[in-house]
Amino acid sequence: MDGQLDPSASMQSSKSLMFTMDSEESAKPLLVVVVTVLVWVCVVVELVLVTELVELVELVVEMVVEELVLEVLLLELVLEVDVVELVMLEDDVVLLDIVVLVLVVDLLELVLLVLIVDVALVVLVLELLLVVMVVEMDSLELEEATQEVP
Repeated sequence: MDGQLDPSASMQSSKSLMFTMDSEESAKPLLVVVVTVLVWVCVVVELVLVTELVELVELVVEMVVEELVLEVLLLELVLEVDVVELVMLEDDVVLLDIVVLVLVVDLLELVLLVLIVDVALVVLVLELLLVVMVVEMDSLELEEATQEVP
């Protein structure tokens, strides 16, 4: 048996090779399912966090509006003038500038809060699109893997 192969040894190695390929093929769909489930769990957690962020921003907006009303009342007390009359009459330009500056700062706070929520929602939408792409790619790979196995 100098140059000849033993048929039983060749058969044994091909069986072990097929077993290895079968275990890899069966592990691949399981890995796809696990990764898909983990991605969806992350998306759900992030959706909950964004919902909480929106609720928090709503509370902060309410607080800023209340702060704005209180600042107007405080300005009226300190300046001993009605802010509405001050704005309507435009008598004292310096006082009017102070009132406008305070109101503009508060409005900028509101705009910043809205931008934060918008960015969080855009990130969530992009991540959801990424999840859909990953699931589609995984389902195509799973489909190809099941078609290759006779």
